[in-house]
Amino acid sequence: MPARERPFPVIPDHEVLRRIGGGAYGEVWLARGVTGALRAVKVVWREDFEDERGFEREFEGILKFEPISRDHPALVNILHVGRSPDGVSFYYYVMELGDDITTGRDINPIEYEPRTLRADHPQAPGRRWDTEECLDVGLSLAEALEHLHARGLAHRDVKPSNIIFVNGRAKLADIGLVAAHGQRTFVGTEGFVPPEGPGSEQADIYSLGKVLYEIATGMDRMNFPELPDDMPSGGERKRWLELNRVICDVCEPRLSKRAITTATQMADAIRRIKAGRRGRPRMAAVWTATCLLSLFTCWAAWQLARDSGWLDGLAKKATHPAPAVGLLRVFSTPEGADVFDEDGQLIGTTPTPVLTATVGRELSLVLRKKGYEPEEIRGRMTLAAASEPMVLSARLRLYRLPVPGELWKDPFGGRYQPQDGFHLGSGFVTEDVWRKFVKQRGETNHPAEVLDYSQDGKPVRVMLASQASAVEFCRWFHATAVKAGYLSPSFEARPEIERTFEHPAMSERARNEGLRPFRIVVRRFEAGSLRLASKPPGADVYLNGDLVGNTREPLEIPALKPGPVQVSLVMEGYKPLTKSIRLEEGKSTALTLVLQRNEGVVFGKPWENSLRMRFVPVGSDLMASAWETRVGDYAQF
Repeated sequence: MPARERPFPVIPDHEVLRRIGGGAYGEVWLARGVTGALRAVKVVWREDFEDERGFEREFEGILKFEPISRDHPALVNILHVGRSPDGVSFYYYVMELGDDITTGRDINPIEYEPRTLRADHPQAPGRRWDTEECLDVGLSLAEALEHLHARGLAHRDVKPSNIIFVNGRAKLADIGLVAAHGQRTFVGTEGFVPPEGPGSEQADIYSLGKVLYEIATGMDRMNFPELPDDMPSGGERKRWLELNRVICDVCEPRLSKRAITTATQMADAIRRIKAGRRGRPRMAAVWTATCLLSLFTCWAAWQLARDSGWLDGLAKKATHPAPAVGLLRVFSTPEGADVFDEDGQLIGTTPTPVLTATVGRELSLVLRKKGYEPEEIRGRMTLAAASEPMVLSARLRLYRLPVPGELWKDPFGGRYQPQDGFHLGSGFVTEDVWRKFVKQRGETNHPAEVLDYSQDGKPVRVMLASQASAVEFCRWFHATAVKAGYLSPSFEARPEIERTFEHPAMSERARNEGLRPFRIVVRRFEAGSLRLASKPPGADVYLNGDLVGNTREPLEIPALKPGPVQVSLVMEGYKPLTKSIRLEEGKSTALTLVLQRNEGVVFGKPWENSLRMRFVPVGSDLMASAWETRVGDYAQF
C-alpha cells in the first residue's frame, strides 16, 4: 500500500467517485463512464515499484491479458487499458464492476462494497459451502486458469478476495498480477503460495485448491489439511470426499507427489466428480504394465547378480546394513524461529537448511520465536524423504501478553501503562477503533458520539459512550485481542469511564445521557470454579444460556471468570430453575439446587391434565387421550 494519500487519479472519459480497494500492487476506484455505467478502475503507480523494469513488466502482462479477458466467462472483463496523462505516474485498466455484497446489481455508489469470495466466506465463520456450489465454482475457475495458461500467462495471486461475483457468477479478478508464467517476481498471499513459489501453472492451481479448501470445509487455509467436525452426510458425503481428494492432491507440499499438475487436469477431475465418477482417473492399465515391467526387470537383475557372484558380497554386508537416512526442512510463518529437537538442542532456524534423520524415526520438534507461542510439530521420517526433503511447517501464534511492570501494546497499537496489578490505556478509546467494533458487530445502535479532543498534545477524535456501550466494546476488544494472541482468556478488559469529564464541545445529548470518554483496563484474574448438584439429579445445566453439562453426578465447571453468573437447570417433569450467583476470584463455589415438580407431561408415562383427561404414551415422544373428547371438556374449550 502507498505510504501517503494520493489525489484522485485522472481517467479519460470517466468520473472517479471513490476508492473501493487496494493492495501492494495498486488501488481500485469506483468510476462512472460517459455512458453513465459504473466501472471499477485499477490504478498501478510507478513509485510502488523498485525499478522501471518491474513496472513495465506488469504493464506488459495486462496488455497481453486485455484481449483474452473477454474470451472466458470466468475472467473479469478488461474494457480499456491506458497510462496516466503524463505517461509516467501510473497505468490503469477499466473493468466491469462486481456485484454489491448486499444488493447485488442494484448498486449505490456511496455504499458500494464489492462481493468477493472473501466477503462471502467470513459472514458465517466455520460454515462450509454446499458441495455442489464448491464444484461449480471450482470448475469455473479451473477452466478460467486453463484459458489463461494456454496463452502463456499465470495469475500469481489466486485467493478469495481476488474472486469477484458479477451477475452472481464467480470470476477471477485482480489481473494486475497476471504475467508470463515462469516469472519469479515473488507476489502472492501467505497460505495460498505453494512452497516452490508463484508464477507457474502448478502454483495457480495450488492456490485454487486452497480457495476450495476454505469454502468446502469452512476452515482457514492455514489449517490445511485438517478436516471439519461437521462433514457432510448421505449422498453429498461421497462427492465431498472426492473433492477433498482433489484438493489434497493439488495442495500437496511436495511438487513431485502431485498427480494433478495442470488446470486442464484439475477441471477434468472436477467434471468427473460432477458426473458421479472418481475425481482421479483409474490407472489400472498403467499399473498393470508397470508391474509386469518391474517383475521382468527384477528377474533379469537376479540372473545377472547370481552369475556375477555379487550376491555373496551383498549377503555379507546385509548382516550390518547402514540405516537409511531421510532429508528434512523446517519452515514457519513468520520465518526466523529457532528449531529445537526432543533433547532441547538447537538444530537450526527457519527456514532451515536440509537436515537429516534416520528413516522411520519419530520427529518431535519445538519452534520458538520471541513474541510468539512455542509450537510443537511432529512427523515420521519416511523413505520417500531419502531423495526429496520432507517438509514440516507451522504457523506461529502471536503471544504478546501484558507483563507486570512493562509497557504493553494492544492489537490496534494502543499503549498501556503498567499499574499495580493491571495495565491502563494511555489514552481514551478513539473513533478509528470504535468503527472497527461497530463494523464487526454489525450494530449501529450503541449510544455514542465523537468528540474532537487534544490528547498528549495531539488532536484526536475520542468516543463518548454510555456505560453499557463501553462494556460491550470491551467484550469485543477482549475477544479480538485473545484471537490475535495479545491476551489470553485469563485476562479481562473493562472500561474506566471518566465520569467527571467536561468539554465545551460536548453535545446536550452527551451531557443528558451520560456519554463520556473511557480508557481500557486490562487485568489478569485468577479463575474460579463451580461445583453444582441438583435434587433430584439428572438436570441439564445452562451457564449464561449455554449448555455445559448434566447433574447425574455433581458437575465440576472449572476456569470460570469471577463475577455474576446465571445458572439454569432444566429437567423433564420439573419446573425450570434459574439462579444468579457471584463467583469469587480464585475460589470454588459449591451449590445444590432443589427442583420442584410440575404437572407437565412426562413422555413415556401416563399423564392427567388439568381437565382430568387421561393420556397414555404412544411411543417415546407422543401422548394420546385415553378416550374421546367429552362434552364437558369441549364446553370448557
